[in-house]
Amino acid sequence: MAVDYLGRQMRRGASAETVGSELGVSGWSLIRWSRQAKVARNSALREVEVAEEAKARTSLVVTLVTPDGYRIEGLEGRDIRSVLEALR
Repeated sequence: MAVDYLGRQMRRGASAETVGSELGVSGWSLIRWSRQAKVARNSALREVEVAEEAKARTSLVVTLVTPDGYRIEGLEGRDIRSVLEALR
């Protein structure tokens, strides 16, 4: 990957412009790609895999978190209203 190569070369003292010339792109593009890759690595979002069991569900299952701090996990969509009414 160009970003990894840029990092290795810059640790050896090369400039982004020099590395860009080697790769046929501008140094600025490499720097921008490097920044975007860093943000992506630090992102709170992570790739997940959905298990077959979850794919097979036909009803909506949610987690309810109320302003009072109650957290109820695994609710089916039709049960949310009755839980909220009971918490009032």
